[in-house]
Amino acid sequence: MNSSEKISSHEVAEEGNQPSEWDSLKDLEFDAGRAEAAREESRKAAVAGGEEIPQGPEAEDIALDLRSEILEEGPMTPEEKERLLDFDALAELSTEEYLQLWRRLNPYYVSHVTRQGIRDHADMRSSHNAGMGSMISGLKDILGDGKVLKSSAAIHGLDQEVTEKGVRDYLEAVCFGDSDFVVPESRAVEGYGDAKTITGIINSLPVNDGIAAADHWGDRRAIHVAKNEVAEGNYGGERGNEVFFVFPSDVIVSQTLYGGHTGGGFISKDNGGQWNDVFIWPKNGDLPIDAGITFLPKSTKVAPETGSKYELAIDEDGNMAPQRDPAIADKFIEFAKNMPNLDDMDWEEKRQFLKESLDNLGVPEGARFSMESCLEAISNRSFAGLYPEEREGKTAEELLETLMQKVVSEENLDLKLAENPITAEEYWENYFRDHPDERPAHVIYYDGAPTKAVERILGQIGVSEGENYTDYGKVVSGPGETVERDGKYLGFDKHYADDRDDPRVQEGHERFNQLARKVIAERFGLIDKHGRIDGVDEGW
Repeated sequence: MNSSEKISSHEVAEEGNQPSEWDSLKDLEFDAGRAEAAREESRKAAVAGGEEIPQGPEAEDIALDLRSEILEEGPMTPEEKERLLDFDALAELSTEEYLQLWRRLNPYYVSHVTRQGIRDHADMRSSHNAGMGSMISGLKDILGDGKVLKSSAAIHGLDQEVTEKGVRDYLEAVCFGDSDFVVPESRAVEGYGDAKTITGIINSLPVNDGIAAADHWGDRRAIHVAKNEVAEGNYGGERGNEVFFVFPSDVIVSQTLYGGHTGGGFISKDNGGQWNDVFIWPKNGDLPIDAGITFLPKSTKVAPETGSKYELAIDEDGNMAPQRDPAIADKFIEFAKNMPNLDDMDWEEKRQFLKESLDNLGVPEGARFSMESCLEAISNRSFAGLYPEEREGKTAEELLETLMQKVVSEENLDLKLAENPITAEEYWENYFRDHPDERPAHVIYYDGAPTKAVERILGQIGVSEGENYTDYGKVVSGPGETVERDGKYLGFDKHYADDRDDPRVQEGHERFNQLARKVIAERFGLIDKHGRIDGVDEGW
């Protein structure tokens, strides 16, 4: 398909001639009023940063020229990508124009999942399981805070430029705000002065310490994305109701520094899952979602008040908690107890049995892989998923009961579904009607598994045309493919940054530690009248 051809609604239809993902691409267009609001926000942000913004006819001419150049035909060169794929320029495009532009780019993408709703799943083998069973408003928080993705450090108040105020805000959020935080008892130990105590506090801060193998400063100052897949299994919220953002890889590598797990470049997903973790450091610290595409669930049934799949109790303070239905858990346990031995079935019989069983149990597509593993463990009476203390002193029957209860708990199988639901698309359109300034520039409503939805749409609009394989894994060819010319980093090897050693990443780290030392010392009155801390000669 030529990049100058019109993208029509029938070209984005589901496989098998099913109805289109979109009734019309015009439904996805960013209308003139919203576009102007987005442009005004961009101008305000730029003025705040000290930039000169053209106004009037001059600005309109620049915008038209840029749009015209962006939407020309043929693959872009790295030089064109660096100049044209500016975040603000991308936000000005309609969704149709954005997808037309993507035909000029490589068919690879990065994604970022945000949790919206009750977190009903997590990979229990990893440490990314915070907030299980709780209501999280990740998307609404992003929409109400400038429509940008932020690093962990920035979320806690530490912006790109390290200032004393930013350090104070960060320490208040991660340290002083904890009512249990006290100056360590080691202060009282003979020979262990205030200086060492403060150093210990600083060294234990998230930007300086943690369980991750990566450099903690680089990690906490980065925005994390996955390559060529949507990692909702590790980082998502509600199964079948996931919210995520997608950016062409060319946009990211041309406009930001990147690092982390990038051994296979941007043309594969490397090992996938929790190891598919790319660090990006945008020039201004934040990544505007309007520079990419926001994917929202389409047909999922949700509560009209909350947008969650589940029935929630809301207290007088507005706090939300999911309602649980023991009958749902009992249904699963009764089925599991009487399940035949899967080892007695051939592969096709087992596959069909599991599909029908999960259909009857109402298990959504996103949970099927993990639930199949759970059912196989129950069928085989395999208790490896139980900790030693959970197995100790129990009979086989008791172990089976413990395993089934653990499956119910960890998979959140007993959550009660919303009563009188509407579709997720209806919910979000209602929300955007009430909050027009929060509508993302480019929205696509999708059905099915997230990664498959992205791949399907890229194929339907002609960004990708097939598959082949290299030493790095899956590669999807397309009209904008330039890997043979530009390599696996798509022509931007210069933007790779080692999170430990690259001064572009480590910038501000030493200053942060110096300011943190001062702020902590002042907070606890550990500075003498000469402006010194016990054990430190120099003043501030």
